[in-house]
Amino acid sequence: MKEEVVENTREKVSAVVITLNEESNLPKCLDSIQWMDEIVVVDAGSQDDTCNLAKRYTEKVFQKNFVDYASQKNYGVFRASNDWIFSIDADEVMPLQLKAEVENILSQETKEQMFAVPRQNIFFGHHLKYVLGRDEPVRLFRRSIAHFEGPVHEKVVGGTVGRLSAPLLHYSCNSYREWVQKHRRYVRIDARRQFKQGRCFSWIRLCLSPWRTFFYRYALLEGWKDGWAGFTVALEMSFSMFLFQIELRRLARLTKVPCK
Repeated sequence: MKEEVVENTREKVSAVVITLNEESNLPKCLDSIQWMDEIVVVDAGSQDDTCNLAKRYTEKVFQKNFVDYASQKNYGVFRASNDWIFSIDADEVMPLQLKAEVENILSQETKEQMFAVPRQNIFFGHHLKYVLGRDEPVRLFRRSIAHFEGPVHEKVVGGTVGRLSAPLLHYSCNSYREWVQKHRRYVRIDARRQFKQGRCFSWIRLCLSPWRTFFYRYALLEGWKDGWAGFTVALEMSFSMFLFQIELRRLARLTKVPCK
């Protein structure tokens, strides 16, 4: 009597990765998601070997001028073939525990169309547990239901959210200089967005926001428990609030929009 072989079927999933000069991070990221049915890479004009590295893993490597993060990721979603999408950044790695959890979701019917994934943020080898607060972005979702919104710290919106338990490893930087440059770029993009929406420079916010941000990150969120890394991150995030107001003032002067 022949034994019945039951195939472990699951729905297909596409990984979407956006890149810009990520040759040092990309191989680890793509190695961890090779099991997925498709990998889509959207590059914003890398000057290093990023695109050549990406082509070793997938034929779907596209070029798109950078407008904002949501636009880049939505373009990748558009280029994908499958309904289920897993969005992963080039400086992130999917461990085996998360792989197993994602495969389990894809193998069953779920009422949720989106799933939040906790991130384990690693700053110079130090796991940040406190200073960044709760960090659980939606990464697994059905593209027929959801999409990205927001130019900086973009979010997936559009469906019922479930939660996975295994973390995504986020190696936030290879050097302090790289991390600062990345953070300052976020500040400029966010300032331009809010300026277009009518946000204006404020002397009061210039003086108070940095102190308030540092107190919130370092004291209320107990960032001091993260040691020197927590102090460094809290300090940089507070300084970013100062730079945010400076950028608003610069934009006002360029466009001749009066600020109070």
